[in-house]
Amino acid sequence: MATLLPDAMVRRLLGARLGVIMRQRGVSQQQLAEQLEVHRSAVSRWCSGERDPNPGQLRSICLLLAIDPALLLGL
Repeated sequence: MATLLPDAMVRRLLGARLGVIMRQRGVSQQQLAEQLEVHRSAVSRWCSGERDPNPGQLRSICLLLAIDPALLLGL
């Protein structure tokens, strides 16, 4: 039986994975924000686990970083 993680923990894990992938790709928060047409603080909140990107943003992030959504979501 799988254990469900609290939402805050899931957000932190997604944010941590996003930060690592961005560093691996050499993409700054500002660059990602500009590509997604969001404020840099939104990307900062995603990376810190404070907020989640919406499904459309998540799809765009994966396309821009050339990653499978499952990798970012930890599936």
